[in-house]
Amino acid sequence: MSQRRQIRTSAVEEITTSDRAVIECVRYIFSREGSKIPIKRAEILKYLQSTCETSTNQISSIMVEANKVLKTVYGYKLVQVEAKTGVQYIVVLDEECQSLSSSVIDPQQRRILIACLIHIFMSGCPVKEDDMWKFLSESGLLEENDYSGRKSFISTATKQMYLLYTKVGDGELARNIFEWGKRATEELPKIFLLNKMAEALGKTPDHWKMTKTKFYYFNLRALGESCRLLLTYTGEEFEDNRVAMEEWQEMKPKTVFGQLPILEVDGKQYAQSNAICRYLGRKHGLAGTTLEEDLIIDQNVDFLNDIRTKAAAVHYENDEAVKAKKHEDFSKNVYPAMLSKLDEIIKQNNGHLALGKLTWGDFVFAGIFLYLKTMLQMPDLEEKYPSFKKLYDTIFSFPKIQDYVSKLPTPVYNF
Repeated sequence: MSQRRQIRTSAVEEITTSDRAVIECVRYIFSREGSKIPIKRAEILKYLQSTCETSTNQISSIMVEANKVLKTVYGYKLVQVEAKTGVQYIVVLDEECQSLSSSVIDPQQRRILIACLIHIFMSGCPVKEDDMWKFLSESGLLEENDYSGRKSFISTATKQMYLLYTKVGDGELARNIFEWGKRATEELPKIFLLNKMAEALGKTPDHWKMTKTKFYYFNLRALGESCRLLLTYTGEEFEDNRVAMEEWQEMKPKTVFGQLPILEVDGKQYAQSNAICRYLGRKHGLAGTTLEEDLIIDQNVDFLNDIRTKAAAVHYENDEAVKAKKHEDFSKNVYPAMLSKLDEIIKQNNGHLALGKLTWGDFVFAGIFLYLKTMLQMPDLEEKYPSFKKLYDTIFSFPKIQDYVSKLPTPVYNF
């Protein structure tokens, strides 16, 4: 980028456009781009208002035209990022990246950044901070107790949006994790990082073992959706295999218990939906901080499962006469007490299933809710128990979950 910067001023002057605001916008972006820190839309508008008397309603069209200039003249592009403080922009190459020569000023930090990005990529999910420092120490890139070096690196890499550094979980299980940032996602091809890391450490790309996670279930919500929601929310990359019935007959003898769902990690199979959810919860900081807290989550999830089992006994009854009689009986003598107790549990836990906070149990509830509603034959379940809808909506309001839902194959059945 340093070679390109030498011709920026003259190139801007040669742009044959009557829209001076676009030229000034490009000039301002390049004046700020060297630091790699995202540029606030409000700051661009303020600059253009002072130099070109630009109005607020003009800024969108100006940014579109400025982006065209960046692409056609320089080979860059603007990427819009939504932040708490408002819209921001980062400038990235609009072509295959060849180097990170100007990404992080310090060459050692550049090597650490490459190592972090490739470690996250090969792990297949966000990496816990302690695990990252251990990896960097074992790779000889950062001294084990170099806390000032850690702080400096985190500050630079996060400001430039190459890395996301966030806290997950609560209490004793709270931890910080690293994920790919917006700039890294937009700018860096994976093969470039693999080759650079191999070159830096004198090791081949297969030095990093990528965890391969696969999930197998039918194209149903039922007992598999809770696991899918947890995998999605935690950012763990997984292969979502929706098994067709004709495939299942061949696959069935090869599974742990002859049933789905199945979680496969590096070729090893694990079964039982709640066991899978419990494992994912512990792995990603969504479990209790003590044995007693884990017991509370388990007991409430088991109670939820008791309701599902009762409803399933009616729903899957083959004799229609018996089914009708059971439904009438359960609707009067079983469901009301159990559902009221579940409602009480959620209200007492601040809108959650346990511990008054987000746990893996909430994802179990959200995953089976539509399935349960169908089996209970209660289309007005949310109206009778608003706490149920509140918890369901909480889970489905998370951006990663919303993105997952928007890409679901259609149709997806409840059972």
